[in-house]
Amino acid sequence: MVHRLQHTINRALFKLTKQQQSTKVLYITICCLSIGILFVLFNAFGARIPSPHDNNNHLRRDRDNDFNLHEDVMADAKFNPYSFASSSNNNKSNQKHRLAIIIPYLPPNDGGTFPPYFDLFAQSAAGSSQDVDYLIFHCFIPQSLLPNVDSLPTNVKLIDLNEPTNGSSKNQCGLAKLFTRVTDERQSNNELVVPISTLITKLSHQIINLPYILVEYKPAFGHIFSSYLKEYTHWGYSDLDVVYGDISRWIDVDEWYNYDIVTYGFGDQDKLYLRGQFTFHRNDYKYINQLWRHCKYLSEMDIRYSNTKNIKFESAEGCYSQAVIQKKDIKVKWAVKAFTDVGENSPIYTHGVYLSLGSKPSLTSSRSYHPKSVLYTAADTKSGHALQSLPYNWFEDKTKYPKYTEEKLPIQKLVGERTKVQTYRTLYNQGELTKEDANEVKCMYWAPKTYQLDICTVNGNVASDEVVVLEKGVLYKQKYVVRKKLFPEGIRSFPFFHFQVSNV
Repeated sequence: MVHRLQHTINRALFKLTKQQQSTKVLYITICCLSIGILFVLFNAFGARIPSPHDNNNHLRRDRDNDFNLHEDVMADAKFNPYSFASSSNNNKSNQKHRLAIIIPYLPPNDGGTFPPYFDLFAQSAAGSSQDVDYLIFHCFIPQSLLPNVDSLPTNVKLIDLNEPTNGSSKNQCGLAKLFTRVTDERQSNNELVVPISTLITKLSHQIINLPYILVEYKPAFGHIFSSYLKEYTHWGYSDLDVVYGDISRWIDVDEWYNYDIVTYGFGDQDKLYLRGQFTFHRNDYKYINQLWRHCKYLSEMDIRYSNTKNIKFESAEGCYSQAVIQKKDIKVKWAVKAFTDVGENSPIYTHGVYLSLGSKPSLTSSRSYHPKSVLYTAADTKSGHALQSLPYNWFEDKTKYPKYTEEKLPIQKLVGERTKVQTYRTLYNQGELTKEDANEVKCMYWAPKTYQLDICTVNGNVASDEVVVLEKGVLYKQKYVVRKKLFPEGIRSFPFFHFQVSNV
């Protein structure tokens, strides 16, 4: 019944947007509302997708007493899966790897709170608690407006960076002080053209009035937030306007152990940039976490802020990607795992996005329970019927989908030969591209021309079904396929959906 309602809502929304010739902005808004409505319906009809704000203190006490839960308590209480997940997920001493996703956040106006989709973000993030923590650094959110930390997933960690100001009732944001760590070398060499106190004040004013500039600093997060990353083998960055799927299942073993940097794109690997929505790094403070220093807009931030009237937004995806591609002693992987909703022929437009946390734990399996946030949709616009009869917890059926439960089996399989990838920088260095032609190279409209030679592949010669890797300074590409019988027929799954509120 729930799935029929889901399908009906998505079809109704599709017809509505068609009648009004919806723009992408309108679609994104409707899609977010649709997901919210589906969560309400799931709760109303008994599906297992609870709110992260359910109050389960009595369940937590019982859980701590060696899970002595009675069936009547389980039946009457509002179920919170995160309390069960915390019992074994966060024993870091037994973890071979653990990823910290860093997300700084400031509300649009002083005194605001997290965006209305934060509950959705948190619920989906819970599914990766086995391997991932989400560190949310925030300022200017009153204590009364913060979520109840005890009812949040254990891997969603809120870190308050408000700092009291002497002689004033208002707080100042500690983010600015942390971000000026990118000038530490210039500070130690007495090279700052702006005193550090003035620089902190200017940056604080800038991020309060334009919080979006926080994304400029993503490449340096491993350095800026190093004191928070000591327990992690990896760190990365993402955004709050993301719904997460089964991240733990999508990260391959080789991505944990064989690569220094891994980024997930959606088939646009002909542009070799490190995606802001999901990129993670090996936590090597001395080398990998310092690659951003190539970008002078960060390492010489004081020069940039010496005249605040002429500060221009700098896309980290341009400069940082160039810095990484030029290295000959690191390994990088550009994987094709994200999902895009671009174009009205997308199955997301016609059939919507589905999120499930699966079944709640039984009394005998509570100790090992890990909620999986699985995202899926129709594989194409013609296979929407597959969603109508699909159980919400299809991924738990080991008889029909045994390969999905084999965590060490990569979802994607490389096929065919590996061949070299050429960028326009390669042609230019070989004398096959004139300086005039080099100035015309541009594949990323949001990045300055300075970086295009290194990021753009020749004639876009990387297909949407090819993975790209960087090894010993050489770029290679190779086709991949999704393993058969991993997902139900007519269904496609993916690790996250970025609905890009920042662009609305």
